[in-house]
Amino acid sequence: MSSNLSHVAIIGGGLALHGIRSTIYEYRSEDDSGGVNITLAPNAARVLQHIGVLDELRTLGHTYELMTISAARNGQALGAFFNGTCVAPESKAQGIEIFFNKKLVAVENETDMGVRIRFEDGQVAEAEYVIAADGIHSLARSYIVQPELRYSGAMGIAITGVIKDSLHVSVKGKSLPTFCFGQTGMIAVSPSNPHGDEVDIFSTMPFPERSREEWKALAADGDAKQKIMVERFGSGWPLYISQVWQDEPSARFELYPSLNILRGATS
Repeated sequence: MSSNLSHVAIIGGGLALHGIRSTIYEYRSEDDSGGVNITLAPNAARVLQHIGVLDELRTLGHTYELMTISAARNGQALGAFFNGTCVAPESKAQGIEIFFNKKLVAVENETDMGVRIRFEDGQVAEAEYVIAADGIHSLARSYIVQPELRYSGAMGIAITGVIKDSLHVSVKGKSLPTFCFGQTGMIAVSPSNPHGDEVDIFSTMPFPERSREEWKALAADGDAKQKIMVERFGSGWPLYISQVWQDEPSARFELYPSLNILRGATS
């Protein structure tokens, strides 16, 4: 294979390259806004600044200087510490083609000249290299290594984009983001838009292992997820947290099992 890269195919929209002609094949549609918000630490911000997207990200996210920790039992502040969506438009600005609604089904051929890949809609593409950025269940990665996916023992449940003013009045005066700890776990409440008038409410908790099919079934069962949150974070928790599980439609509860990737045998 040539040592001078001329074209790279990226499976999954989470990665783009500088200085190399590349094409992104993304499974989701262009207007898909699924997923949860993440907190960017200074080291991540420096990387985003290096690739030229940090300034735009600042206009899309919420900037905060202080994160608080409180007790669920009485709302007492336990402490605080200071904190030291634009991939698609930036990629287009750099001349990187993006094809949405592309589900990889096969890596058909690999030679010294490059790789041929096929998608569910019948499209075939060729590139010198293929980068597997298509998530934890990556099909592209499986052609290189057979990783073992092991359940971590914890899952997350979240409700995103909750209107802050719809929360119980007890949230007023709270410095957000905040982590609230109680006997049954932890709940985080974090602003999710630039103005801070929408919040994400989520928790990571121990939960028995499930098969992939069982996880899919639970993810689709809003009532079951709602019941988990009511039983775990209902009675005894601050009202701005406990009332959310009753006020928000069960269809808005999102599930995130936490999996670890263990390196397996190479293909």
